[in-house]
Amino acid sequence: MSATMFVKQVFAMAVAAGLAFSLRAGKDYYVDANNGDDAWDGSTAEIPTAEQLLLDPVPGPRKTLAGAMAIPGLTSGDTVHAAPGVYNEGGMENTCGSNRVIVAAGVLLVGDQGAAVTTIEGKISTETGNSNGCSTDSMRAVYLTSPAVLKGFTVTKGRTNKPYPGGKDINSAGGGVAGGGLVVDCVFSNNVAYHRGNAAIGGSFLRCYIGDDPAGTWSFYSGVYLIDCVYNTSKTAYSYCDAYNTTFVKGYNYSTANARNCLFLSGNGSANLYNCISTSAIGSATDKDGKCHFGVAKAKIGYEAGTYRPLPGSLAVDAGNDAYYAAATNGWTGTKKWWQTFITGKDYAGGEGCARRRGASIDIGAGEVDPSARALTISDAQTALVVTGAEKGNTVLHSGETNTFTLARNYTTTKLLTGVTVNGEFFSFTGDDADMTYTYTYGYDDPVTNFVVEAVYAAHNDWYVNPNVDPANGPVGDDANDGYTKYRPKRTLAGAMSNALVANGDTVHAAPGIYNEGTMASSPTSTDTNRVIVKAGVGLVADEGKEVTAIEGFVPEVSRRGTTDPIRCVSMESGAYVKGFTIRKGMASMNQGTGTIYGGTGGGVYGGAAIDCVISNCYAVRGGGAGAARLIRCRLTGNNCIRNGTTNPAGGIASITAAGVYSCAGVYDSVIGDPATAPGKVVNSTVNSLTHNSGSSGSRVFVYNSYVENDGGYLILTNSIVRWGVKSTSHCGAGSLDL
Repeated sequence: MSATMFVKQVFAMAVAAGLAFSLRAGKDYYVDANNGDDAWDGSTAEIPTAEQLLLDPVPGPRKTLAGAMAIPGLTSGDTVHAAPGVYNEGGMENTCGSNRVIVAAGVLLVGDQGAAVTTIEGKISTETGNSNGCSTDSMRAVYLTSPAVLKGFTVTKGRTNKPYPGGKDINSAGGGVAGGGLVVDCVFSNNVAYHRGNAAIGGSFLRCYIGDDPAGTWSFYSGVYLIDCVYNTSKTAYSYCDAYNTTFVKGYNYSTANARNCLFLSGNGSANLYNCISTSAIGSATDKDGKCHFGVAKAKIGYEAGTYRPLPGSLAVDAGNDAYYAAATNGWTGTKKWWQTFITGKDYAGGEGCARRRGASIDIGAGEVDPSARALTISDAQTALVVTGAEKGNTVLHSGETNTFTLARNYTTTKLLTGVTVNGEFFSFTGDDADMTYTYTYGYDDPVTNFVVEAVYAAHNDWYVNPNVDPANGPVGDDANDGYTKYRPKRTLAGAMSNALVANGDTVHAAPGIYNEGTMASSPTSTDTNRVIVKAGVGLVADEGKEVTAIEGFVPEVSRRGTTDPIRCVSMESGAYVKGFTIRKGMASMNQGTGTIYGGTGGGVYGGAAIDCVISNCYAVRGGGAGAARLIRCRLTGNNCIRNGTTNPAGGIASITAAGVYSCAGVYDSVIGDPATAPGKVVNSTVNSLTHNSGSSGSRVFVYNSYVENDGGYLILTNSIVRWGVKSTSHCGAGSLDL
């Protein structure tokens, strides 16, 4: 994992508070790509009511930018406000080309909520030609009729047309924006020009972010001015493109261009440079004022990772000041002064309007980072976090150097290490290899002054078991695994539940398959053998349900029952539960001595709670399917009891006439197809035969909202139905029916 684990590379334009439009005296109009309609008059951002739809014209926002520019009376000084959305419908034609929008001269088109949520898309498509040689299905994003203004948009997927025979290539330049004008607080990416200038030809760009494009050559071409921008594209700004206080992350100014107070992180081209910093050698560039610095290591330049905006602090090169910057910008503004007064009524005299002023100084591309050492503090209460390359506690990380450390986890604690927080932000240990190592390289690119890493543990653990042995079918179970993740599961239920770290409140997740291996004894001296004993307070859950997940015990042949131990499916300690399994072919142990057989309760499930399970074909002296358990949304069928008179080959006979369900705490929302004896209560269920085998007045089965096929006696019935008559020892209470 790269450094992005800790420092998110979030694209965010660090723009100024916004330009004041108070001097613009024109009208306001509105467009909404999601909710508007080009049949409406554009006079309001509100969607018209049913009554307003009857008016002529209908008040409401237009839908397309082309529709907005066609509003009657729209003129210089007016503003068109665009609601958030993607503007990718409609178009407008000019010389051999299609444009998503042509902004009329002097009009301001503004995305009121900014470039992050407001997009203008052109159309990048194939170069089919019409009779004039123009592409018929590509489209530039924006054409600005100077002095129009575009503010607060992401401009993307623009594509210029192929020129007609004998036509000028200049008409095929500028895939994103063409025509001149001013562009403010915009983002450019994935634009292409047939000729030159993927992002733009001509115009002035203030506080814009220029991202990369899929093809083409120069990103900007001919007469472009960049002010306070971030230029993060491998394409070059070419031919008379002047830059002021701009950071070139990739690409550079080239060919008779000028750059003042700029930072170059990957070459500087053949431009004229004034008071600039470059990480490369001077090359073909010209240091026009003798104040530039070349070959400066990135480690000595401080800027925000991801945005490349300068960090607060002292200047990397102490050469900028108000007078110098004012002179440079005033020299440039001679013929471009229209846009300053057009927007704010102010100019750059004395540095006013510069977004990078730091008191009496001007940042040059990026400010200098404080060179002092930084601290890494790692805290870990339960010691499962493994740190390599640093120490837990406080570690010094030196600015200007690369510091690498890794984070992993071991599995020796009672709680699972789920991840870490870094300066309060959580990062999870996830993935197929869930104890993967994270690597972080700490260098000068990071704006964070220190790191606090804290281990985060789960309140309760999840454990995993999987009977699969074929790698082609997914994760392979192995009882040698730690069982902490589904990619490192145990193989048997006994292996999963024998893990000393499994504790009250934990959940063991079972993958689909048949669990018919491994056993657990109720005690070291007991003959009571189980496929699994679920620990107190622990849940055993089939993640994909009873249709595909089964627990099988073992039922010996009759002749072997005295010499071969049977295996119960599930035994549960206090507060444990099992959920979502088919439980089958289990048998509770029998007394193997001579004499009467007293042992053997619950061949399928004993104790705890069974939820959403099917229990079938199990055996016991008492309760072939379930004994001393709670049954919730279960179905029991085909379970058997070892009846009175059955002889154990080792000697003795069964002591009582048993049932499929015996002495369970309660039966809820279930279907019991086997005889049930002495459950505490039966609620919302269907039961084949139900009885309590004690004649004492305090021993009764309480039955609520249920259907009983056969009353075996000693029932208290409330709002229930008995199919074949209520016994005299039972009581048919309120709402009950004796059929």
